[in-house]
Amino acid sequence: MNNTISPQISTTTLKKVLVINDSVQTHQAFKMMLNRYKCETITALNGQIGLNQLTDNSGVNLLIVDMNMPHMSGMEFIRRVKEQNTYDHIPIIAISSDSMLCDANEVSALAQGNLRKPFTSSELHAMIERLFPQDICALCA
Repeated sequence: MNNTISPQISTTTLKKVLVINDSVQTHQAFKMMLNRYKCETITALNGQIGLNQLTDNSGVNLLIVDMNMPHMSGMEFIRRVKEQNTYDHIPIIAISSDSMLCDANEVSALAQGNLRKPFTSSELHAMIERLFPQDICALCA
């Protein structure tokens, strides 16, 4: 299991997360895993809907993106986000599988974290807490 994270750390508190994944069941799982941060979770079933959600919902400060989706791959979604200077500051956690044929170097260059399926909630929490270290203190209170 490869769960890498680049050194870029956010200076904001985790408030709103956009989860882009083609499975409604996965959306529910992420909502449960993110519940500990008391953040709003917005979902999208594909990259195009994700772009629309990003435009329609101000204040998104974390993107969790499945790399393997129909209509628009996660990599294409990330490329489009990075092209728009408005959103290029938002940290991205890429979710991929070992069977997926994507360029790991490109994912590492564009996303601040990468989790390979299957992963545990603890692995996701560790990655989020490295991206948003001030939220650790909020959890301890």
